[in-house]
Amino acid sequence: MSAIQPITMPKWGLAMEEGMLARWAVEEGATIAEGEEIMDIETSKIANVFESPVAGVLRRKVVGEGDTVPVGSLLGVVSGPDVPEAEVDRFVDDFLASFKPAEKGSGDEPTAEIVEAGGRRLRHLRIGPDEGEAIVLLHGFGADMTTWMFNQAALAEDRPVYALDLPGHGGSEKDLDDGSVAALAAVVRDYMDAVGLGSAHLVGHSLGGAIAAAVALDAPDRVTALTLIAPAGLGPEIAGAFIEGFIGESRARKLRPIIEMLVADPADVTADMVEEVLKFKRLDG
Repeated sequence: MSAIQPITMPKWGLAMEEGMLARWAVEEGATIAEGEEIMDIETSKIANVFESPVAGVLRRKVVGEGDTVPVGSLLGVVSGPDVPEAEVDRFVDDFLASFKPAEKGSGDEPTAEIVEAGGRRLRHLRIGPDEGEAIVLLHGFGADMTTWMFNQAALAEDRPVYALDLPGHGGSEKDLDDGSVAALAAVVRDYMDAVGLGSAHLVGHSLGGAIAAAVALDAPDRVTALTLIAPAGLGPEIAGAFIEGFIGESRARKLRPIIEMLVADPADVTADMVEEVLKFKRLDG
């Protein structure tokens, strides 16, 4: 391989505008494989490893550790070892000279909206074309539609995809007289009516999985397919400590270890992530 290839700041989720390169995991001159973890990137919502999209020799680190840059910015350059240094430098100079980051809040990205469904105000985000089998994404307990930030855009390349904040979660109405799976399944059916979906492929995680399954049992004509990710309700065990802690804690220091129960590496939970959860917990209701 001799072509020069850029490594740029990825766009993780529809709302991401910039990211911080927290750590380089490889040195200049190292031979890297496609898919190899080469750096850690943090945003206001997540911290994650970044896998190289290309293979070759890392010829330049353009952005240093701790620097925050817009999506699409040049982070590094990969090429074959036979490419002259002058060509690599010219590639970097040309990229930096021509790169124009998207304006923050430019309005190019779809935004969440409020929809009235069955007498409730629910926050949702719809993206994708009008044609194709619709997908409805249902998050788990204590989460919201941002659960699907990495998935929704990819799924919506050839179909409409809807992400919903369940009642009592995220930006949806907080009043919830009945929080049973059956009642929440009825809310999902009301939501589908409100957005004009006769049927859809339901994708549910945890509590959302139990709700999706209940919709399929109660109204099989409304469900074209089911994808259940670690669904609740299919076994006797439940994470009681998480549920009680999530409901009861209202301070960041106390809530953080509760949220850390959801991830393999507690270091992935940032202060901004905790504050984002608290923002919705502080709403009336």
